[in-house]
Amino acid sequence: MTKIEEWIAARIAECSPTRTSGRSGAAELLRALPFFSGKATQIFGMMADRSKMPELASLRAACKEAIRAWYEECGRTDPAFQVDMYQFGAKHPELGLAFAEPPWVAEQKARMRELQRERDARLLPYGRPSDTLAVWPGLQQQLSELRGLGARVPFDVVMSDAFGMFQFEWYPDDWASVGEIQHDPAFYPLAGADGDCFGLLLDTSLASQGIAAPLVHYSHEHSPVYEWVFESCATAVHVFSAAAMNRPRPSSMAGSQHAQVTELLQAMNDFDPPKREATRIASWQSIHESTRDAATFGAFEKAGNIFAVRSLAVWEICNRYHEEKQKMPYRPT
Repeated sequence: MTKIEEWIAARIAECSPTRTSGRSGAAELLRALPFFSGKATQIFGMMADRSKMPELASLRAACKEAIRAWYEECGRTDPAFQVDMYQFGAKHPELGLAFAEPPWVAEQKARMRELQRERDARLLPYGRPSDTLAVWPGLQQQLSELRGLGARVPFDVVMSDAFGMFQFEWYPDDWASVGEIQHDPAFYPLAGADGDCFGLLLDTSLASQGIAAPLVHYSHEHSPVYEWVFESCATAVHVFSAAAMNRPRPSSMAGSQHAQVTELLQAMNDFDPPKREATRIASWQSIHESTRDAATFGAFEKAGNIFAVRSLAVWEICNRYHEEKQKMPYRPT
């Protein structure tokens, strides 16, 4: 060994659980490990040249062995720090630590699966979101066609950059997805990414006037929050079909934005509660209060909007699920 290698080997030994107590030795070793794979230029606070270390591989093995010894020791004496080490190893797979899953993590995962099963059991009687579309003739079939095309045609091929939808992915046709998003009760999210969504606006006042449910874009940080994209699911199918066959898309393919749709979107984008329709929630911040608002629920029920009624019930189920998740400890005590 070179002198620098001898010094590193001595430092590794000094940081082992047999030579030091507390977390400092383990923390020093974890900070040192990236040096051996070229992720850092310093080791134990000293600059070193890896190319001049013939015993580099054996030093790396010794460092990992000492870290694993700490991992076992913390399992007995400091479960919280063992979880921190496990999460560090999972976050940096390139370090090759591959820790065994701590019992506490396994217990938390089992509890999460239990909560998900309970949530899914409560959602099961509601069927699928697409089962609520009887008010809109043909919509269920059109939506099925759109999903099929969407599986083959990426959003960036179809949509303009104005909506920033190139990273969007399709959500499954289940209530858990709707319950996780929680925007307007009559908004059926179909795809999305990073807080933004693309979906159907299922307002029965439009259906009663013979107007198809439009497809709109929801932005979580830009104005307007809701923005018209397609006249209907049928027009979206035509656009995606054209893209699938590499045909040019004229702007007219998006269809026409009816005046009633424009008015409705303006109401949804108005965050001043007195100016909004009685059936619309006041704002994104008041979602949890709105799910418990009998007047809001009753208004959608009276309008025959099965999707919105079920959305509100689903939100309650998913909110309870998240409340139980929040009760779970972040780390061992």
